[in-house]
Amino acid sequence: MSQRIKAVEIIYKASKLTLDLADRVVSDNEMLVLKSFLTNLNDHFENVLEKANKGGALIGHHFGFPGELLQCFDNVATVSFEAMPYLYSALFPQGSEFFYDVMNSWGHPYHTCSAIKGLLGMFKEELLNFDVIATIAGPCDNGIASYPAYAELGNIPLIINDMPYPRDDRGYSYYADEFKNTIDRIGKIIDQKPDYSRLKKAVEYSNKAHEYLIELNQLRRLKPCPIESMSNPMITAAHAYMSGTPQYAQFLKECYEIAKHRAKNNIEYGNEKYRSVWPYMSIFFDFGFYEFLDQKLGLSQIIDIFNHFFFDFVSTKNTDEMILGLAKKWLEYPMVRQGQTYVDVMIDDYVWAVNEYEIDCAILTEHIGCKQLCAATQLLKEALRDEGVPMCTIEVDVGDKRFTSIGTIKHEISEFVNTLL
Repeated sequence: MSQRIKAVEIIYKASKLTLDLADRVVSDNEMLVLKSFLTNLNDHFENVLEKANKGGALIGHHFGFPGELLQCFDNVATVSFEAMPYLYSALFPQGSEFFYDVMNSWGHPYHTCSAIKGLLGMFKEELLNFDVIATIAGPCDNGIASYPAYAELGNIPLIINDMPYPRDDRGYSYYADEFKNTIDRIGKIIDQKPDYSRLKKAVEYSNKAHEYLIELNQLRRLKPCPIESMSNPMITAAHAYMSGTPQYAQFLKECYEIAKHRAKNNIEYGNEKYRSVWPYMSIFFDFGFYEFLDQKLGLSQIIDIFNHFFFDFVSTKNTDEMILGLAKKWLEYPMVRQGQTYVDVMIDDYVWAVNEYEIDCAILTEHIGCKQLCAATQLLKEALRDEGVPMCTIEVDVGDKRFTSIGTIKHEISEFVNTLL
């Protein structure tokens, strides 16, 4: 195995082992979303590793950069780099703590995003080394400030796609041109010409996944919610890792079918007493936490920031329309949409969500790295209070359990629920 992709090989082996354990010790009708996620993720990683081992170019991309675009190149292995540390945090007892500490010792500020620190730690330990990195100028200052470190530590060509503030025809056209320039620059770096028929296929897979997510979210309106809370962080990971792949569409299809079967047969997962929306990220370092929410506390996590899309399907009529559609989609992609513009967008989104899903409360994870979120907390809390929905805020690092322990998180949410609901 090439050292340049060792970090992916490690997480692939951990994911296979976790699936094997789940198949052995979990009953057939439990944790179905977890099993589906790991199965499809393993298939995806097998393809990535196979291409890398055959000498294919290794391209890293930001979670807010369209993975579909990279599918227009043949024999290319793609990795959503900022998602890597959080998958480590979910699958290993010590998570990505070693990589965080490497960068803390190196002088990287402790209060920056752990997704970025973990990635840089992997670079510094020479477990990842991309041929090129494609990223975006947002949605947070942590990422923007760290992009030069990516290039420096890995000696990697770095392509940053500038982002417009206006969400209008002019802004979408500008962003589409940025994507076209990125495709051209990547092609020159890896000595390939783009095949836009491959891009069309990738967009079709993502459109199909989007269709299943819409259907799934329709079912999430039901009481009780027919899909486990654990689905939210796993669908988040699927968006990041597998956009534009058949595994992405297959996983969302299986999530929808699980929820549809339960709804049709009146099968309740957990013990729903209350329904919550999480206006920001889920906790990534302890998937067992979601069983606590569903089974013990009776608090369903209906959606988080990454599990409701505010964009349309992407047209595949021709290449220009596809790239323009991707520009519109990825400017409205979760977190990019709320974090790259004015605060009223986030407030409007969640005022709508608490009414649409008949929500009882909101849980806001104030992630240490996301300063732009912390500035909006009080405004969001007041807006939701006007809708009759109380909000609990918890200061956390969603990828590092040492910042706020899972025991403390459970205690704070339990006290909130038992006191205010």
